[in-house]
Amino acid sequence: MSDEIAKRTPEITGLTYEETLREERRSTVWSLKVRGLSTTAIAKHLGVSVATVHKDLNEIAAAFKDELVKIDPVTLVAEHVNWLKAIERMALFEVAASQKQEKTIKDASGGEITVKVSDPNKPKFLAIAVEARRSQIKLLIDAGIIPKEPDKLFNALQEYEAKPEKETEDSVSEDQVKQSIFKLLRQGRVM
Repeated sequence: MSDEIAKRTPEITGLTYEETLREERRSTVWSLKVRGLSTTAIAKHLGVSVATVHKDLNEIAAAFKDELVKIDPVTLVAEHVNWLKAIERMALFEVAASQKQEKTIKDASGGEITVKVSDPNKPKFLAIAVEARRSQIKLLIDAGIIPKEPDKLFNALQEYEAKPEKETEDSVSEDQVKQSIFKLLRQGRVM
């Protein structure tokens, strides 16, 4: 902001020139902090002391808390649930829209075979949808809207997911699966 414009800000904002410069610095401090800069790096970049940066960050946090207290908690929870639902819907839409892609691979005899493979992003979108749903449920539990009992369910689910699959007597090796796929592909069958 030019000094000339800054000096006229009391007419527009009701802030003095010094207050305008301080608010501008705080905005820059916050922007740099969000980007991951340390307080020392911010101070060096702005040419102020580390104590000034800490003071600015504390005042920003206090102002944020003051604004947060004014927000209706029900509205806040509802907005976050709707936001998470939108993320889940977009991710599931991408899963549904993903198409198989053609990929050329070499078989055991050195020839090339064109196969259709799933979109590599499909599992990522599914994971995003699942995480959005989990976040919705956690938010509703934390807000006291649904009981805390589902925590036991999530813990059991995480333990189940963490356990390696047990091989059964009917299991086949990865090499056997690859050989079966190549055999089917040579015969012209598509999975």
